[in-house]
Amino acid sequence: CAIAPNYSFFLDDPRPNHLFNRKRSIICASEWSDAGLAAVQYLQAVTAADWTFWREFLMAHPEVGVVAKEFQTGFAAPARAAWAFDELSKLQDAVKRPLHVVAIGAARFKALMKLRFDHWTIVDSVPYM
Repeated sequence: CAIAPNYSFFLDDPRPNHLFNRKRSIICASEWSDAGLAAVQYLQAVTAADWTFWREFLMAHPEVGVVAKEFQTGFAAPARAAWAFDELSKLQDAVKRPLHVVAIGAARFKALMKLRFDHWTIVDSVPYM
């Protein structure tokens, strides 16, 4: 499989940049999937509204069962990572199906993964492209 690009969401960027980058990632995952590649949708989320978007997206796309989130940069701090895991867990509950979470650079948060998800993978952050 291949994880859709994580286009940067710099916190001081204007909101339209975030929305544009999210759209680019979704288009990329869709095109990869259409080409026969097992694409993993990257969940770029820095606000509550972003998590609401992903909840609605996953409810509308039951074929998406594997998602990715990165914990090496913006969610490297334990408090931010805990918030992201809380939101991922709420997302899974809302869509009423198990999600397989690919957590990039999250080895130090393995205990949180075990508590919240039955299906998960931790990927080292070194192979960034």
